[in-house]
Amino acid sequence: MSRKTFNLSAGVGLFAFILAEHFMGWDIGVYSSIATTGLLLATIIVTNYQGFRSGTQTDMREIFKNGLRASLTIGLFAAAGTVIVHKWLHPEFLEKIITETREVMTKEGQNEEAIANAIALKRKMFSPFVLSATTLFRVLFIGGLISLMTTAVFVVLKRKI
Repeated sequence: MSRKTFNLSAGVGLFAFILAEHFMGWDIGVYSSIATTGLLLATIIVTNYQGFRSGTQTDMREIFKNGLRASLTIGLFAAAGTVIVHKWLHPEFLEKIITETREVMTKEGQNEEAIANAIALKRKMFSPFVLSATTLFRVLFIGGLISLMTTAVFVVLKRKI
């Protein structure tokens, strides 16, 4: 199985898991965050290992980039799943946050202008597209770190062998 096929399969699997999380009635984002990190770790380790196992003198930067490409693929599928879940399948997520914000601020005795400003900010912060962008950034950042660490581990192992 090629690296691209493996990465796409992992991305499609994650996308299906995010949608299944919604349809099963689980807490949105809890299990998919754990699954995203685990799948990202496994995919990058396999991708980087395939680069070292190839037997050729592959540049270490290229192996790191392959891991980063894997995280980009998984991140794009995770971001797409986030938009679909929060925009169309679970739109009450934002309304729940706004209701809780209004209740807390009313109990604290805040004026209506402060409550309106806070709600406007929450609408911007928790829009589906902002959530998907932060999901993509988080997956890319974590994927870059994992790719860097696994590349370093494989370099050390290759020099010792």
